[in-house]
Amino acid sequence: MSEKFLEQFAVSNNVITSIQLKELQSLQEQTNASFESVLHETGLFKIDDLYGMIAATFGLHFLPELSDDYINVALNSRLPIDYLELNSILLLEEGGTTLTVGVSSPKSLEVKNELELKFSKHVQFALVKESELNKALLKIKSQHQRTMGDLLEDLESFSDGGLHQDETEFLMDIANKAPIVRLVNMLILQAINENGSDVHIEPFEKSLEIRFRIDGVLRKIQSSPKNLAQAITSRIKLLANMDITEKRLPQDGKFKMRIQEKEYDIRVSTLPSFHGESIVLRILRGEHDRYSMKTTGLSGWNLQKVQSFMKSTTGVILITGPTGSGKTTTLYSILSELNEPDRKLITIEDPVEYQMQGIIQMNVNSRIGMTFASALRSILRQDPDIIMVGEIRDLETAETAIQAALTGHLVLSTLHTNDAPSAVTRLMEMGVEPYLISTSVVGVIAQRLVRTLCEECKRPITQDEFVNHGASKGCEPVGCELCRKSGYLGRVGVFEVLEFDEVIREMIMSQRGPQKLYEGCIEQGMVALKTDGLDKVRLGLTTIDEVFKVI
Repeated sequence: MSEKFLEQFAVSNNVITSIQLKELQSLQEQTNASFESVLHETGLFKIDDLYGMIAATFGLHFLPELSDDYINVALNSRLPIDYLELNSILLLEEGGTTLTVGVSSPKSLEVKNELELKFSKHVQFALVKESELNKALLKIKSQHQRTMGDLLEDLESFSDGGLHQDETEFLMDIANKAPIVRLVNMLILQAINENGSDVHIEPFEKSLEIRFRIDGVLRKIQSSPKNLAQAITSRIKLLANMDITEKRLPQDGKFKMRIQEKEYDIRVSTLPSFHGESIVLRILRGEHDRYSMKTTGLSGWNLQKVQSFMKSTTGVILITGPTGSGKTTTLYSILSELNEPDRKLITIEDPVEYQMQGIIQMNVNSRIGMTFASALRSILRQDPDIIMVGEIRDLETAETAIQAALTGHLVLSTLHTNDAPSAVTRLMEMGVEPYLISTSVVGVIAQRLVRTLCEECKRPITQDEFVNHGASKGCEPVGCELCRKSGYLGRVGVFEVLEFDEVIREMIMSQRGPQKLYEGCIEQGMVALKTDGLDKVRLGLTTIDEVFKVI
């Protein structure tokens, strides 16, 4: 809390007189102490009582002391320490729908919108003394400073060289060393706190590079000595129940971690390379209840059309786009909306990425003959109302899905195509008859993901570039502590939604070429991916550069 605010509040609320204030200010100059300290030392008024009055004035709860129970290092690591210090805040507790934040000044209440945007929770504040807040931030800062670089001293003895009579025993030994355990845990925790989807651990001739994929973009996190590679690799393989001694062949594995009262599935992939094994950790957020059509980026006419698809009790809804375009998120958002007690929902996935309460989910396993097509045939005997097939990859799966739709089921699935009309072309290339497509498909949703501008620091601009592309205005990225200087925070979908009406069905039956089919869909009111992207530029959600990166 600023000295000036405390002084003014104390005088205006008759805690001290103006004469006493001058005496205290004189004492401050002599001792170089804070107003809070000299007020306490002189005994003119109890500092706790002063803070209590401030809390009552602003409708806040007052915490006289911050015990270790309130200093949650893991929770506070989700924001840069500079941001915490700059705004004089401390994250105290995270509940199901609320986040409690300690502040030492009413001015800090201004960050409420930023925090609610970052954590997607209702923020409530508690007032704490400035001295208590500073001590807590100092403890957190000291914990933050023990980063990967600080751990290197504990790992100097590890080496890639040398022969061992029992290699398995040696690798198990280094994988269980406390510094390595802390190092791997720290990497995963940091990736989760920075909303990373993947951790890349890459060996090169003289170094081990570590990068996180955040909002679809790889960012360099750490460059470490090469001699850490074997220890880190062994630790991850041990967690993922992989063959710790196999270095010549690619391996896949998985493990679970519970962090900050949330469970995470970590999928592991190793790949032998010239300088050692490259490792990628895919972080899946476990059981989620956050999926909603409101958060996908669907809006306006596109949202209305998708909602009309969801009212269908039979037919096929297809979602298309390249890998990493957000298809799975959209699928789960639709499933979440359709998940009602009077419906039975079953999914076939490769693999199950997110667990959803009330939905039967199963993994395909081609090694034992459990393919999408065979699983789908078995599911039909389970009396489902709605079926989600992770991906249509071949004619057998496509025909089985269409047959399920024609016999009274709503089927959701994905395809890899560049736009919505191309889904029709792709199914025909697989060998599906045009009449089956036209009679079974309800609609197609094509999508991409673009990074969203940070609401805290984005700057409105008007450029000729916008006008040239049909956008009258927009914003540009700036960079601040909240977005870690990137200018972007999160991602949003850009969509193209094709509704199968009678005109579209006739065009499919007449087997128009891809270009004529696309033009006909635009004539029927389909909003193109580019148009939806530019709409989001005009709204200040993203930038032209982001839109044209993915379209």
